[in-house]
Amino acid sequence: SDGGIISSTRIRNGEINRDGRLYLNSQWKGKNLVLPENLRFALQKPWGQIINEIPNDLDASKVVVVGDATAQKFNTKNIGQFLSIIDFLINREVKFSQLSEMGFADQQILQVKNPAGAIAPELFQAIQSAFENKVPAIIKIDGEDDLAVLSVLLIAPLGFSIFYGQPNEGLVNVPVTEENKEKAYQLASKFTS
Repeated sequence: SDGGIISSTRIRNGEINRDGRLYLNSQWKGKNLVLPENLRFALQKPWGQIINEIPNDLDASKVVVVGDATAQKFNTKNIGQFLSIIDFLINREVKFSQLSEMGFADQQILQVKNPAGAIAPELFQAIQSAFENKVPAIIKIDGEDDLAVLSVLLIAPLGFSIFYGQPNEGLVNVPVTEENKEKAYQLASKFTS
């Protein structure tokens, strides 16, 4: 769909599906995607397997964590995840004022504004930048990180794992697979601008 070649490399990198369609629609990069009210319930369900403990056999270079409590858990265990997306909020209440309170050391920090119930183009750009630079990073959102899992799924290469917290249930482990990327694409296609 972008005029480029269809290759196994581009598929593994999470850019395109096997038919050559981009997972991150170029039209989404120029406007806020707003979550319609009728999709809210669908996004409240866990995207993957609920687990109680962080797995011991993780390849940290392929781990993305979304949410402050999840990032803090991973930092406490010294996982060294590739990408962390945080907003200093837990259950929409300010819980942190500094990265060190979550156990972060010096890392590249990308700051973006992202409104509640939406995905801003800046969030897509920051996530793409982190994967292109291949350097561990933190994306600090001014706003809310609620839709960051969907954003990461659209951009991340196959083989990554995304972890986020499910209130009162535990951690959710979402593998970045072709099936999950397609699910994310279909959902994002129903957002309004």
